Amino acid sequence: LPLTVAERLPEAAGRLEVTAARRFLADHCVKCHGPAKRAGDVRLDDLPADPAAAVDRWAAARDQVRDGLMPPDGSPRPPADAARGFVAAVAAVTGG
Repeated sequence: LPLTVAERLPEAAGRLEVTAARRFLADHCVKCHGPAKRAGDVRLDDLPADPAAAVDRWAAARDQVRDGLMPPDGSPRPPADAARGFVAAVAAVTGG
């Protein structure tokens, strides 16, 4: 049987959260943690779209931003509301 709209909402919301989180990473993190430069041997541009496939990596990125450890001192910081949004988006899709 086809899923009802109500049954599809959590999946659709999860996709939107992942899209927002990936946009934040692209805007604020991939310059130093991407294919060209892997600071700290961390690469964030290749995080899977399905957070369940890499919960530990998604959660680590969330925690670094949440705790103010990334971006590091001396680097441009994203707006506070963007950082909070990223943390909330990742928490929503990883359950934490």
